[in-house]
Amino acid sequence: MDNAATPGRLSPEQVLSRFSEAEPGLSRKAAMEEANRCLYCYDAPCIKACPTGINVPSFIKRIATDNLKGAALTIMESNPVGASCSRVCPTEVLCEGACVLNGASKPIAIGLLQRYATDDAIRGGRRLFAPGVPNGRKVAVVGGGPAGLSAARELARDGFSVVVYEAKPLAGGLDTHGIVSFRSPQAVALWEVEQVEKLGVEIRTGVAVGRDIPAERILKEYDAVVLAAGMGYVPSLGIEGRIYKAFTMRFN
Repeated sequence: MDNAATPGRLSPEQVLSRFSEAEPGLSRKAAMEEANRCLYCYDAPCIKACPTGINVPSFIKRIATDNLKGAALTIMESNPVGASCSRVCPTEVLCEGACVLNGASKPIAIGLLQRYATDDAIRGGRRLFAPGVPNGRKVAVVGGGPAGLSAARELARDGFSVVVYEAKPLAGGLDTHGIVSFRSPQAVALWEVEQVEKLGVEIRTGVAVGRDIPAERILKEYDAVVLAAGMGYVPSLGIEGRIYKAFTMRFN
């Protein structure tokens, strides 16, 4: 089939280009200049304002010294979906909103710097973390969204054998399926999924617990089960420790 555009009709390539990322990333020069504006505060308010507690001055200092792998490690250590968050997090009211440079000048472009570091890791195809020494125990994680992937990653780093059950064809949850591509390309979320898989975590997509596999079987085969099916799917369970967090996200 000819992919060339016909009069009055766009080619497939032209259509795809209209859904490419709207916000450009930083060049190396711009990233270096921005990183060197940071005051590297000791008691940094940007860290306190970050819901995931990323050590913002630390990763920015690593960018300033051209240590992009170290910067990505610092980000992803605190936030397993740090690459996606660099694009969709409302930084203007969180970390950047708390920057001490507000008023004196413009706040540090923390979100763009976070994207700069994680984009480098994505391009390099790096595995940022290593699995722990196997401890002989198995854990099932029900749900392959941010919560499930985060749990699976930390369990694998502690030596557990982990299997994630995800009902949809692709893992990643809202980051994969719920964000428009011109805001955050799907490939970014899938890289975060890949980081978890590289730790030896098995992700079984297209498998719904209770439909394709009985819950009783999972309870029998695994030492522990993590329920991370998402707030939109889990009914009131009436168990202690159940937590709901409501997030208000503002998009440009």
